[in-house]
Amino acid sequence: MSYQQPGYPGAAPSPYGAPKKDNTLWWVLGGIGAVVLLCCCGVLGFFGFAAYQADQAIESYTSSSSSGSAGTPVTEGQAVTISDGSIASGWEITSNALGLEPSGIEVTNTTSTAQTYFFYVNFTQGGTEVEDALCTTSSVQPGESATASCLSTVPEGTDYDGLTISTS
Repeated sequence: MSYQQPGYPGAAPSPYGAPKKDNTLWWVLGGIGAVVLLCCCGVLGFFGFAAYQADQAIESYTSSSSSGSAGTPVTEGQAVTISDGSIASGWEITSNALGLEPSGIEVTNTTSTAQTYFFYVNFTQGGTEVEDALCTTSSVQPGESATASCLSTVPEGTDYDGLTISTS
C-alpha cells in the first residue's frame, strides 16, 4: 500500500502537477546580453581594423619616403624646377615664433592645366634629412604664379648644412 503525503487542509491536489516556471525574463536578458556582446565585438573590431590600416599607411609612407627621391639639392634662394612647375629665385629661410620656415617661395605653373603644388623643403645634415617643411599652393592657372604657404615644424637652432626640395 502506498502512502501519500497529506496536503494542506482544505486544498485539493492539482490535477496538472506543479506549475511550470516562466523563463521569459531569462530569454530577454540573454538576448540583451548577446546584442551588447556583438556590439562590443563590432566596435573593437572596427577600431582594430582602423589601427591596422593606419599602421599600414604609415609604414607605406615611411618606406616610400625613405626609398624615394632624396630631393633636389638647393641653396637658400635658388631657382629650381619641380613637377610641372618652377620655383623662382629669391626665397629664404626665416625665423618665426614656431622656428625656421621657408618664405617667399613663388611657384609658376608650366603646364597647360591648373595645378595645386605640394612639396617639401628638407633640412639636411650630412646628407640625411633632419627636419622638413611642407609647402602648398592654391590652384595655379597655366602660366601664372602663386606664393606657397609653408607649414614648418623645424625648431629654432636646428643644425643643418643643406637643403633639398622634393615632391614626395
